[in-house]
Amino acid sequence: MIYEGTIVEDGFTITKLYTAFERIFPEDYAFKGEYHNFYELVVVADGELGVAAGSDVLTLKKGQAILHEPMEYHNVWSEGKTTPHVFIFSFQAENMPPYYTKIFQIEDVQAVYRVLQVICAEFELEDDFKIAKKRAEHDVNWQISVKSLETFLLRMLSEEVIRKNSNMQSAMARNYAKALNVLENNINKMLSVEEIARLCNMSEISLQKTFAKYAGIGVIHYYNQLKISVATEMLVSGYSVKECAKMLGFANQNYFSTVFKRITGRSPSEYKRMQKG
Repeated sequence: MIYEGTIVEDGFTITKLYTAFERIFPEDYAFKGEYHNFYELVVVADGELGVAAGSDVLTLKKGQAILHEPMEYHNVWSEGKTTPHVFIFSFQAENMPPYYTKIFQIEDVQAVYRVLQVICAEFELEDDFKIAKKRAEHDVNWQISVKSLETFLLRMLSEEVIRKNSNMQSAMARNYAKALNVLENNINKMLSVEEIARLCNMSEISLQKTFAKYAGIGVIHYYNQLKISVATEMLVSGYSVKECAKMLGFANQNYFSTVFKRITGRSPSEYKRMQKG
């Protein structure tokens, strides 16, 4: 008897865990937005959660989730006068299956809780949310716990449900999307708040209020974060620090380096060396 077998290619794999935790946010909760170079899954177990994901403004309700891509600016806040109960996992992954929706429907929210339980049982947490280290390096159970998250994600992606959200129809949400488009189209310049507001056909006060609500930071802070996000990709692609500064509209290389370090915690040169190493 001849057995030929079938090659099983490397599939979706979580290569690094950063956070795993649950929270019940107060009614007035508003997070200061962020971006990072890994995925972040947010699942709402109860209540309503406002989410800004890139240029999209959404409301997640009980049993819904969002998966933020690496380097996608995102922010969350309590919505609908509720105290949202959420589960959050962040991780690096290889061979992530493609997905074409922002909101996923989770039929079994308890499954998320079970995933969190097994991960917390096998990994030590720092500050009650950051993954610090494996409890037992040579124990296979930590691998099982990571596989449970992989399985949950694969099932969620295979059952994706595209849902339109009424929150996207609000004037403020449309203005936010318009403003992000203006910033992205002027990434090579250094616009002032006044210039951005004029290009958006908004007042400066309205512009700042819009970013405070959906981004959790000021428009110039967001603009700089957007520039530095692009700069990280440019540095990895081989551009010099001087070229990045010039192409992203910074007055000089020193100012670019100052902003880069303020946002990433490393100088451009350090970041470039780290990526090569």
